[in-house]
Amino acid sequence: MLNVLIAENDMQKSVHLSNCINSPNVRCIGILNESTKVYQKIKELQPDVTIIDFGEDKRGKQILDEIEGDKKIKSKIFLCTEESEKLTPVTHYKCINKFFSKNTPGI
Repeated sequence: MLNVLIAENDMQKSVHLSNCINSPNVRCIGILNESTKVYQKIKELQPDVTIIDFGEDKRGKQILDEIEGDKKIKSKIFLCTEESEKLTPVTHYKCINKFFSKNTPGI
């Protein structure tokens, strides 16, 4: 079973994404709509995958800095955004496994 944590500030998108990924082999173990708790929840729940909404605020980069600096975190990080140019400053992070757009059909 693949356990996924979703960190998305838009509750409607969070629920939709959770419904899309839940299957016999994948389950959403948590939805966070508050960026200040992302790092703490990753440490607590130890998800296999964490999907993080990367917005314009500085908190997104802080979260990545915390994850990058914590070698105990094994969660694969999938970073999503509505505007792909926002991802350019964070493409060097080794903790990020995948980037994707919220504008991708079906998401």
